[in-house]
Amino acid sequence: MPQITLNSAQVNELAAFIKKHGLKTFFMDKDEGASVGASAGSLEEGNFENLIYYFKGMDPNNESYAGEAWDNARHAFGGDDFGEFLDTEFILKMAEKVEPKVTIKVTATSIKMDGTFKKDAPAAPKAAARPAAPKNAQKMNKGERIRQLLAEGVDVDTIVGMVGTTANSVRWHKSKMNKGA
Repeated sequence: MPQITLNSAQVNELAAFIKKHGLKTFFMDKDEGASVGASAGSLEEGNFENLIYYFKGMDPNNESYAGEAWDNARHAFGGDDFGEFLDTEFILKMAEKVEPKVTIKVTATSIKMDGTFKKDAPAAPKAAARPAAPKNAQKMNKGERIRQLLAEGVDVDTIVGMVGTTANSVRWHKSKMNKGA
């Protein structure tokens, strides 16, 4: 299953590009290589800009692959060239987090985006009480992660993509939170 992970700097750079150009989508494509990125403007008007991140081993401009980028992309994705447009909302929400990383995984039938980030630094404890240490997002179970994201105002569809669960599961946790459980 081919995948690409955008590090924190790349997530923030992509989000800034998306905001600068008011984009609603970014792309994933396979042609001479395989990449994710965004583009704006026009070659004819002289204002074309793009931002591209290649899947590992699939950058046709990287000479260290000695012309193997096309073969690597063909092996990972099949022979047909394609382009898919992906909603920018997830990238923009992840860019608001501390040290975000976004992984895009591709199967024959789906494209899944998942994200990780560091929690914000906890507030200074009051002198009389010592708060429990916050759980690391990586150590949370799915239910805890779902409730955290719901509390942060993340929408159901985005949580499904981030956590790898079903919309019904997210709605169940939301109903429990609304009931104060």
